[in-house]
Amino acid sequence: LITARDNWTGTRVQWSPLGSYMCTFHRPGLALWGGPEFKKLMRVVHPFITHAEFSPSEQYLVTFSSEPISTEAVDKMLGAEEQHQNPFTADDEGHSVCIWNVRTGTLMRSFALPMNKDGTPVKTTWPQFKWSPSEKYFARMTHGSSISIYEAPSMALLDKKSMKVAGIQDFSWCPRVLEDTRTGAARPEMLAYWTPEEGNLPARVTVMAVPSREVVRTKNLFSVFSASLHWHPSGKMMCVRVQRYTKSKKSRFTNLEIFRTGERDVPVDVVELTDSAVAFDWEPTCDNYRFAILHTDDPTPPPTNANGIAMSAVKTNVSFYAFERKGKLVKKEGYALLKTLPNKTTTSLKWSPHGRHIVLATMRTVTTCTLEFYDADFDQTAATKSGNPGDAISLLESAEHYSITELEWDPSGRYVVTSASAWRQLADTGYILWDFKGQQLQKIDIEDFKQFLWRPRPQSLLSEEQKRTIRKDLKSYSRAFDEQDERRLHAADAELMSQRRRLVSEWETWRTQVAELLAAETDKALADGYKLPIAADNEDFVVEEIVEEIIEEKEEFI
Repeated sequence: LITARDNWTGTRVQWSPLGSYMCTFHRPGLALWGGPEFKKLMRVVHPFITHAEFSPSEQYLVTFSSEPISTEAVDKMLGAEEQHQNPFTADDEGHSVCIWNVRTGTLMRSFALPMNKDGTPVKTTWPQFKWSPSEKYFARMTHGSSISIYEAPSMALLDKKSMKVAGIQDFSWCPRVLEDTRTGAARPEMLAYWTPEEGNLPARVTVMAVPSREVVRTKNLFSVFSASLHWHPSGKMMCVRVQRYTKSKKSRFTNLEIFRTGERDVPVDVVELTDSAVAFDWEPTCDNYRFAILHTDDPTPPPTNANGIAMSAVKTNVSFYAFERKGKLVKKEGYALLKTLPNKTTTSLKWSPHGRHIVLATMRTVTTCTLEFYDADFDQTAATKSGNPGDAISLLESAEHYSITELEWDPSGRYVVTSASAWRQLADTGYILWDFKGQQLQKIDIEDFKQFLWRPRPQSLLSEEQKRTIRKDLKSYSRAFDEQDERRLHAADAELMSQRRRLVSEWETWRTQVAELLAAETDKALADGYKLPIAADNEDFVVEEIVEEIIEEKEEFI
């Protein structure tokens, strides 16, 4: 245990993306804690904060409060002695979103919520602002009308105007700044968004460069019900999960439109499903851009109670796909189905942060609470024999966690925690710690348990090429490390033997001193006429003890 404090937060806690800070939420605002002893590093004055979001490198912090800013109310809350800590001015009146510099605690700018023409707030989602990976830009969407892109640190609107995008439903930044494959120079940052069908115009997915706003790639879509954007962590792939109507309009199915954003001209691969995909997750570190989807014939979610717990489980299937490059055995490159796991009740799937292992979980349901731990590269012998990489996908362990509501991998990919939060249910709250193979390591029941969060780790400083080289030469590294371990073990053994000899020597020295002292005191006592006890005259005594033992006992009836 590093540290523990009572009443440390008012509602919940939150980590920054790299784990440098821990946020606690309070009525007057938010506090940032860090360092070896988690001391308070900064205080953010923004009353009634409900949400907070860091920029990717933790340079900026965005906060949201449902209560519009009132400088008078903040002065009153701080009191006369601390009114100088009020960061707001008359220009911030009525605003709800604030952006802060994390290193200095300075308020960079505040924003009001977008409003409709009739004065009502426009439909918004959290996070209010989404950051580019370089933190040079951040943007927010006015649902159905525009995207506003701002520059940092000036906080000014890019080109002094918002970009009109009629009908826009969602947008997302590419998570990495990509390099040009020919020159190695950094490419412009990219932003993707989608718009629905309107009249005779089809739905459209657009990938745009920033700051030039140049369109990199578009794709028209038809009979679209909804769409979701899923970037691969490398930024070299983006999947658009498109829910489409059948011709009869009575049912829906899913197409996966996969944009290869890391390649020239951004080719698009299409994976057509016969049913509806309700969840999608990229494997973070796989070279063949493997992903898993959760799909079902009935995408309608089951009824839930007031806390979001489903009253029944729905039958689902889980399928794995991977990208195949053109070669001797592959005539046309693209995505291929590896394996389908049918007749599951899975509601959530999560890959390990380091790939290969995945957990299929049935969460937030009353009737079922199963966990299945899979290794996607376990049985390589079977995969080689059949020629299908999907045959390597193997179930390692099945388990249950009654009332499970959350599942989180630790950053190393070695452990998984499943938890039951009192925010969603009142009974059997607590958490269970598992290893990546599905072995239960620890179960902790905590009354009124709320939240479990792993502390994030910073990204590795090694490039992907360096990581591949290390994995390739791992045996040579292992031998060197084994030799170091053996030397340290011998050194530890030698130190232990030396310590034991020292302790024995100290014991013998003390025993000799005590014996000499006892002999001297005995001689002095005898000289003074003291008589030793009989036992001290070296007379032998024989003590006999008789023990009776029953060998056998018989009862005879006459």
